[in-house]
Amino acid sequence: MKETAAARRYARAFLDTFKDAGSKLETVSEEIKAISGAIAGSHELRSLLLNPAVSEAQKKGILDGVMQSMKTGKEAAGAIRLVLLKGRIAHIGEIAEEFEKMAFETLNKVRADVVTAVDLSSDEERKLLSALSRLTGKTAVITVKKDPSLIGGVVVKIGSSVYDGSVRNQLKSLRVGIN
Repeated sequence: MKETAAARRYARAFLDTFKDAGSKLETVSEEIKAISGAIAGSHELRSLLLNPAVSEAQKKGILDGVMQSMKTGKEAAGAIRLVLLKGRIAHIGEIAEEFEKMAFETLNKVRADVVTAVDLSSDEERKLLSALSRLTGKTAVITVKKDPSLIGGVVVKIGSSVYDGSVRNQLKSLRVGIN
């Protein structure tokens, strides 16, 4: 609980710092999220950054190398360095998540996680984006994953709301109605 509150404070500070940057706000959010993903995805990197035996200067050098290889912009790099300097790098995932939520709210965007049984064509994806934008009243940004077990249809998660239009769910509903 305490970490989430700290993550929100950092995210709010980043938002206050970068919101006047306009279009850069989304880029900074994406870059912080990418660095967070790199740290979470590499056991070795995470271990080095969290190891108290590794000096702060060494951690900064390691992190700078990662950010340089990922072509991270100066704004996001500065934010990540601040998190490292303040000893909160273990919580960079939560900070990135909170910052993305706040940035999306500021930019009038919403993240939608979409699961489909088959790959979507570009036309189907465009229609889905349009429908989700109308549904939410915001510009939808989607992440699409494929799950053949759905049989057909689509499942969309926006925040805590789940819209399940999958064939699997419909068959499950029929089965419950019969019993």
